[in-house]
Amino acid sequence: MKVNMTLLLSLGLLIVLSGCGSAPQRPVAVTEGERLLSHGVNAHRNDDLLNAANFFTKALSHYQGLDDAQGQLQSRINLTEVALAVGNLDAAHRHLAQAEMLATGELSRYRPRLLLLRSSLALATGDMEGARLQSEALLPEKLGGSAQSATDETILREALINRTRIAISQNDDSSARWIERLEKNSQGDASSTAWVERFRAALADHGGDHAAASLHLQKALDICKEIASRRCIAGTLDEWGAQLQAAGDLSGAEDRYQRALTVRLALLDRGGSSKTLRHLADICQSTGRNERAATLVGWADTVAGDGTVDWRRLNSDTLGR
Repeated sequence: MKVNMTLLLSLGLLIVLSGCGSAPQRPVAVTEGERLLSHGVNAHRNDDLLNAANFFTKALSHYQGLDDAQGQLQSRINLTEVALAVGNLDAAHRHLAQAEMLATGELSRYRPRLLLLRSSLALATGDMEGARLQSEALLPEKLGGSAQSATDETILREALINRTRIAISQNDDSSARWIERLEKNSQGDASSTAWVERFRAALADHGGDHAAASLHLQKALDICKEIASRRCIAGTLDEWGAQLQAAGDLSGAEDRYQRALTVRLALLDRGGSSKTLRHLADICQSTGRNERAATLVGWADTVAGDGTVDWRRLNSDTLGR
């Protein structure tokens, strides 16, 4: 899934938050929904995903009680974003399907955002063809799929990130072209620039230039830390671990994976934590630490499931060495 998506708030909410002393008093029921959404957005921006989910869930319930379709749609979109961020794909699918049902009439203006989320969900589930078609549909000109104008630069950048991820994952000859296009559309956006460096690292790695790949990943990591995005940091460290593991540097790979795991556990990211735990288990298995490998696999299975996770014990078992 995508590191640093913009969550949606209505224009009315933005106006309210900016303040206007002469504005008439608005119903408490209206401002309460806006307050919940605002707190959720702020929590998400700070990578406080658990609190973000709680605020958006409360906002959804509040707007359902008002029969407010737009508020429900915004809440569902935001809940889909959070679910994708923590790898809860069932929840992402459920919230997105409900959001798509709401996006009719005047609310159809949210369709580009929903299509982008559909692309991200397809990417997360391995449906590369679906993700390709959906991301290309958001580009301003036809590139192998149906085209429609992206509604804003943020959606365009995120569609390009998804499309480039697909090209990189398939080692497509068009990868370099997609990277260049993303770079041109980054326009100073730090998150997109970090993705550009990550993609350039993957391209260098595919070409066998592991040293160049590491340089690009270090640049990406520096950017992620500048903007204090834990999801960006964890994703970059995971990719660096994979690159070093493929190059035979198991010690370096374990270091990057362990650091990525620390960040993912802080995020309570079940999907990402499970994958990183399995990477670490592979390295432990390769280096003869079978008991440690078994512990990590056990936790990977637990985190990937639907049951309750004892995060404190998980941290103790996996980070205390």
